[in-house]
Amino acid sequence: MSALETLADGPCGKRAPAASDAQPAGTRRTHQSSMNSELFDAARWYARRGLAVFPLHYPVERDGGLWCSCGSPHLKEDGTPDGNRAKHPYAMRAKRGLLDATTDLRQVERWWGPGTPYNIGLRTGACSGIIVIDVDPRHGGDVTLTELEERNGSLPETRRHITGSGGQHILFLHPGRTIKNNV
Repeated sequence: MSALETLADGPCGKRAPAASDAQPAGTRRTHQSSMNSELFDAARWYARRGLAVFPLHYPVERDGGLWCSCGSPHLKEDGTPDGNRAKHPYAMRAKRGLLDATTDLRQVERWWGPGTPYNIGLRTGACSGIIVIDVDPRHGGDVTLTELEERNGSLPETRRHITGSGGQHILFLHPGRTIKNNV
C-alpha cells in the first residue's frame, strides 16, 4: 500500500465519514452509465482517503468532435484545441470551484450520483496534503520527466493517472513546505 492510500482526512473541505463503501442512507445508484459509475466510484475513493474533490465540466460529442459541456469547443486561433476542454469547475455544482472541494461522501453522492458524468477535480497543496506533477507530452513533459529521472533516478512508487491528453498526473504527499505552481 502506498503512502497515498493511507492518507488521513486533512483540513481541506469537510471530513469524510468513516471509510465505508456503503451508499449513504436513502440514496440509489440506478440508471447510471458505466462512465458515470466509474467517476462516482473514483470520486468516493478519493474522498474516503481525505482528498477533497469537486466537479469539473465533461466532454460531449458535437458537430463531429469533442466539445466541453460548457458549450465551448476551447479552440486556439489556429483551430487546434487549447487544452482546457472539460478541465474547469462545473459552476452550477461548485460555484467557488476548488474552494467547494469536499470529502463529504453525501456531497459526492449529490455531485456524481445518477446523471451527468462530471470529471473529477482534486484540491491539491498543503490543504489537501498532496502535490501533483502534471506530465503533458504536448508541451514536452514526457521528455522532461525522462531527463529528470535519468539525472536523479526513478520517481518513487505512487499513484499515476492517465490524462485526457495522454499525459500523466503523478501524485505525491505534500512535503510540508511551500511548493510553487507552474500552471
